[in-house]
Amino acid sequence: MIYQEELREGEVVALWVGNLDDEDSVSDYLGRPFENDFGFLLDQKDLSEYAQCFEAKLKIRELIKALSNSGDWMEEAVRQCDKLEIRSAKVAVIFPNLRYRPELIKNAQTPLQFVGNLSWPAGRQAWEALQKKRVIRPPFPKLIRNDFGGRIYGGGISDLFDWNGIVRLESWKGFASYEELSPDGGRGFQAKPKEDFKLSVNPFSPSALQPTEEQARAFQHLIDHEADLLEAVLAGVFKVYPQWRESYYGEQLSSDGGKTWQKGWDLPEIFPPENMPPISSPDELQRLIHPSTVHIMANPQDGFTRVGFGCYCKWDEEHGLGVLTHKGKVIDVGSGETAFAEYFQDSAKTEEI
Repeated sequence: MIYQEELREGEVVALWVGNLDDEDSVSDYLGRPFENDFGFLLDQKDLSEYAQCFEAKLKIRELIKALSNSGDWMEEAVRQCDKLEIRSAKVAVIFPNLRYRPELIKNAQTPLQFVGNLSWPAGRQAWEALQKKRVIRPPFPKLIRNDFGGRIYGGGISDLFDWNGIVRLESWKGFASYEELSPDGGRGFQAKPKEDFKLSVNPFSPSALQPTEEQARAFQHLIDHEADLLEAVLAGVFKVYPQWRESYYGEQLSSDGGKTWQKGWDLPEIFPPENMPPISSPDELQRLIHPSTVHIMANPQDGFTRVGFGCYCKWDEEHGLGVLTHKGKVIDVGSGETAFAEYFQDSAKTEEI
């Protein structure tokens, strides 16, 4: 399965039409079911646009009229639907600046049908704006600027941002999936390959146009030594795990206003034993952890920046697990925020724990 980013192309719109009966059905389908049927993973920050009429089917022209910029490609859309003998529908879905590949279809029996890729010359400006957010900086994979607040300047850019991408670590595919760790079975969570992780690269300054040489060096070190990093990360967590386990199950609770107390060991319904079982080797942690994000921090030390690993974990769904490294050595282990602790801890810390 490929990512939405890999289907990106300017001046084109991909169109689907079909029949779904209510808003919840549309929202539920335009997630993992759509991904499974059409063979690509959606970008949650750049989702599709759709128009709907649930009371009854509308003629195609009337339905797609509600979609942005549809006047630019409506005639072609109507012709394509006529060829497919689609005269009316309840839902129309578009992905601007995306060229879909029909060979990716995994399931012919879907509530939406791919109509085609429609020419959209007027979309050049929108495409150019998207391209300005993309950064090609070896050895990194393609990065996309992600603005998330702060002071907003022209073009919708912000002084608070990072660059996002996907990093593939083949040695790291042995961890539990998020579905295996989540109480709800990972409902709504994107089922990307286990060896693929979100990559977050933090800018050295609000005016940075690309990652620094020190960040590139830190990322290359990760790629060159991914198996060693895996071993170090597991060893670092294993070192503190017994203390955490004792604290987790050793917490005292009272159900009668403090008259009597019980520890977590005696309350399996509140502190399930399977959340933090006894383990005898670092490798056993893999069934309790799901790495999700690799953070390339910004401040240089000794020619490198720190690299953090943010993880979901069985014993703390809310706060997660974070591991911070520098040149392949684990320098801190804690809750999820430890993976990007440079923002609020000693940014000069490089000593191995």
